[in-house]
Order: sequence, then structure tokens, then C-alpha cells
Amino acid sequence: METDKLKWFAVIAQTSHLRRASEMLNVAPGTLSKAIRSLEAQLKVKLIQNEGRGIILTSEGVRVARLASAVLDAVLDLSIASTKVKAPIRIASFEVFTAALLPQVLSQLENDSSWALLEKMPGAIEKAILELQADFGLTYAPVPHPDLDFLHLGSLQFGVYGNARLLESCAFDELPFVIPLTPVQGDVEQIRNLDGWPEDWPRKVPYQFELLASALAIAQAGKAVLYCPSVVVELHNRDLLAGKRLDKMATPRGFPESSRRIYLIKRRSDPEDRFLKRFAKEVRVALKAENPQ
Repeated sequence: METDKLKWFAVIAQTSHLRRASEMLNVAPGTLSKAIRSLEAQLKVKLIQNEGRGIILTSEGVRVARLASAVLDAVLDLSIASTKVKAPIRIASFEVFTAALLPQVLSQLENDSSWALLEKMPGAIEKAILELQADFGLTYAPVPHPDLDFLHLGSLQFGVYGNARLLESCAFDELPFVIPLTPVQGDVEQIRNLDGWPEDWPRKVPYQFELLASALAIAQAGKAVLYCPSVVVELHNRDLLAGKRLDKMATPRGFPESSRRIYLIKRRSDPEDRFLKRFAKEVRVALKAENPQ
């Protein structure tokens, strides 16, 4: 039974007047009258009868009105309860995604969904998903597991970025790099540094920081360069004056392709629900915007 019919009948019972009820509900009197006849047909009882310019409830109508009030209160309680217990959708990833890509992706999703970003390293992302601490994850350093699916969504372009004066004053092999403090272990892409640097290409590393924001700050100060996705630097440069922005350095001949495949990680046992499909679509859109053909 549709609760709208019960709501409309409850208003009629309160007003004892069909036209007044229709005005309160913003429903045409004919539509309201038709709905009440339909409700009477469903219940197989007569609910109202005309009296003068108004209407009165039959004895059955009085009983149904009392029950309808209880039903509508219960429906309201259930609605409030479901709103209170609705858990956020938990996405596990690391700072490259949580600081740069994911905020713009999530801003495109429906407002009735809440979400939580969990800062996790590769390996810890997969562990959190397996242990139900996260719903899914995003990475470019996947650590395989038989109970997880890794869905390829696109690629991120990487580059070497730094202060223009430092870039002009140093040869490529003399550049001081700032890199993530924690190494990556066990990923299928053979990435050992979280910044995605090709392992077989040597570099000088005088700085190691935990936070990407700290690495960007020391690069802006001209003390080091960093290797990271272009989307990160574009976001960093957005509100800076030209002289403060980080510039991209050309890599030498033979330097490996500077892109990484991006994967959405989910439990193999979980279906691809509506939110997951929409999320994956928005990530693909964002990646295409960053890597136009």
C-alpha cells in the first residue's frame, strides 16, 4: 500500500473537508478524491461520507485513521533511523590521490552519499579492504591478493618538478630529489618508491619526507625537486604567482615512460553497485582530463 494515500487520508480526517485538505496537500481535489476511493477499494471499507459542506469519517474510517497515524509515525521513525545509521563510503588511498584527484572526483557524485578518505600505504590499502575497514581503494602500486579485484581505470602522467632556478643550475643527474620516506613492498608494478620513480634510474636523494605537502614546500623553496603526477603540481600551482610555481624539467633520452596505471581495488565478493560504477566513471573522466589525447 502506498503511504501517500494514508498521508492524504490522515489530512482529510484532521480537516473534515476535502477541498481544505487538497489545499494543504497541494493536490487537486479530483486527484485526492480518486486516491481515497482507491484506498477504500483496497481496504474494502467505506472511509468517508458527505455531511453538509464537509465530510465525516465512518466508524471504519475512524479506525483506519487511528491505524494510519501509527503506521505513518513508524515510517517516519524508520526513515530517521536509516539516516542516522547510514555509514560513509570509505575509500583507502595515499596522499597523491586523497589530496589531488579524489576531492574533485567526489565533488561530482550525488550529495546524498557521505564518504571518508583513509590515508593508507600500498599493501595497507589492500589489507584495510580485506578486513572490511575500507570499502574500496585507489592506487598505482597494486599489491595482488586472490580475494581482491583490480580494475584498471586509466593512467597518471608523472614528471620531475622544481623551482626554475634550481632546474636551470643543475644537470639532471645532479638534481637533489625529495622522496617519500616509506618504501613500497610487494606491488605487482615493481614500484619501490611511492612517488613511482623508475627503480633502475639513479638519483641523488638528500631529503625524505612523510608528507607530500612538505615535499612540495621544499621544492618550491628551491632546495630539491620531486617526481610526482602532473595533477599534483597543477593543484599546487593554481593559486601561486608565476615566480613561485613549480616547473617541469625535460627528462634525458632513454628515461622510462613517465606514466602509471591507476587501479580501483574492491573485494572480489562485492558486486559493482551503483556508487562504485559512478565513482569509477568519474575517476576515468578526471584521468582523461589530466591526460588529453
